Amino acid sequence: MGAAEMQEIAAIIAGVLRATAPTKTASRTGRLAGKPSLANYTLEEAARSQAEGRARDLLGRFPLYRRSSFRACPRLRCDYIGNL
Repeated sequence: MGAAEMQEIAAIIAGVLRATAPTKTASRTGRLAGKPSLANYTLEEAARSQAEGRARDLLGRFPLYRRSSFRACPRLRCDYIGNL
């Protein structure tokens, strides 16, 4: 990956953050009733779908793991790697 791909990753993250909004608190009484939640958020479906597509494109060009890379490092053994 180069600078262009790093900019693409930053753009994907920025797009998701811009499309993220806090939900309202579940509390019906008290000082937090109806206030924006600090823990629960929603993401616009269009933004989620677009981010997923862009990330899949990057992963298609730059796979996280190649099968051969694990064979070259015999000390890396676990069930997950064995299933790749």
